[in-house]
Amino acid sequence: MIYWNRDLAARLKCPEKEKQQLPIFIKKLMVYVEKIHEIGVPATIPNVERPLFPYFYQGLSLIMDNLSTEAIEEIMAVYLSVSQESGFQFLKQCIETEVVLSLASGDTPEFTFRKIVPYAGIDQADWLIQSAANMGTA
Repeated sequence: MIYWNRDLAARLKCPEKEKQQLPIFIKKLMVYVEKIHEIGVPATIPNVERPLFPYFYQGLSLIMDNLSTEAIEEIMAVYLSVSQESGFQFLKQCIETEVVLSLASGDTPEFTFRKIVPYAGIDQADWLIQSAANMGTA
């Protein structure tokens, strides 16, 4: 779990128009989460679109190195702290980080999904949860 402070929270702010892109981003990321749950990190990591999901890819590399969840959390927190991004790009980095921490903790895909949908805002989160429930995936 990411521990927020005022500076990190301020960097998350982005226009609603950009935030509306999050459901697509989350759905793409969840495809990888489902694959990892089915076939594992080693079989999935070669297929991860590294330019699109750099924090996710880096986090999976840490999982592959058999680091503890606490060590992964510390390293990922440093990556977020030194990131120069803000707004939508930083929001995506935070979501990728949450997914990595969830995977490192052994969470189910359903619980991982529930952890990251709040980043989309209450309206988008509700829509995502309802659409996932209608597809039988959450």
